[in-house]
Amino acid sequence: MAQNVVGVLKDMAARGKTVLVTIHQPSSEVFAMFDRLLLMSEGRVAYLGRADQAKDFLSRLGYPCPPNFNPADHYIHRLAIVPGKEVECRQRAQLVCDTFAESKRGKNIAEVTQKMTQDNDLKPVLMKKRSAYKASWIKQFRATIFIALLLVLIYLKQELTAEGAVNINGAIFLFLTNMTFGNLFAVITFLPRTTHIPTRALQRMYRVDVYYICKVLVDVPTFIVLPMVFITIAYWMIGMYPDVTAFFIAAAIIVLVTNAAVSFGGTVPKYFLWLAYISWFKYGNEALAVNQWRHISHINCTTSVSCPRDGQAVLRQLNFHEDNLNFDIVMLFVLIVAFRVLAFIALAIRARRK
Repeated sequence: MAQNVVGVLKDMAARGKTVLVTIHQPSSEVFAMFDRLLLMSEGRVAYLGRADQAKDFLSRLGYPCPPNFNPADHYIHRLAIVPGKEVECRQRAQLVCDTFAESKRGKNIAEVTQKMTQDNDLKPVLMKKRSAYKASWIKQFRATIFIALLLVLIYLKQELTAEGAVNINGAIFLFLTNMTFGNLFAVITFLPRTTHIPTRALQRMYRVDVYYICKVLVDVPTFIVLPMVFITIAYWMIGMYPDVTAFFIAAAIIVLVTNAAVSFGGTVPKYFLWLAYISWFKYGNEALAVNQWRHISHINCTTSVSCPRDGQAVLRQLNFHEDNLNFDIVMLFVLIVAFRVLAFIALAIRARRK
């Protein structure tokens, strides 16, 4: 999956587009596809240049990459701060960063950066006051459209074949992944604002439950509109089951998954972490798959003997059951309510302790 995505992005770069990518633990095959590489440690640049030259740079510092070892893992091991070895790791990272900063390339980069920051044309942009909100609603809207179009670019117009079935299931998984991790940390914008809640609650200026309910109600439109925009773009262009009812069911499931992720987020205290095993991924994935495949009566098979012949065969391969659709949707509702209640309890306990 990752190799296919990187391959598409690499083709875009070959056509003259600038592509910046961050990637988590790439395989050696995927890493070899990158042209340029930026390594950072402790907020400093450890290396910036051709990806195939990073290995030589670290080797000259006494950190050669072992044979048959993934270079990406090697770089992380050399630059990461390991708990219990903070002093040693920071000294090593500082050595790498200082060496790069003193290199010819590092000095050239610093010179270019300095000229850019001193450019009169850039001063109005750099000095512009930013909103206290890290991302405005319109920025989130644009990001949602961009991600949806990127997904469409990868899975555009899938056909009902064995390969198409696999790709559509992959797209469904990415729906869930994007809606989860794109919103799971939305509570970061909520938690800083809760720092004043205990004091205000003790002063009886307003009740904790009133604040929490208002905050939830204010956020609800965002976590309905953005998922709807995402699924509206992706659903039809990818080529999922072309039925209006199925589309609205899929949209409802995506909205529920989004709100379940937001509800869970970081508002649940440590003693509720066992709830991570109650996964909205399970219910959302099965519900979307059933909604997609339950009406598909024929899949074109060419060479594969184990090719699924219809939608029911796809569901059997995934160990999903059509009868669970209503149950999955209900469970998503239950998770949203449960996580919201637990988050409120945690906030109330915090206010009471203060």
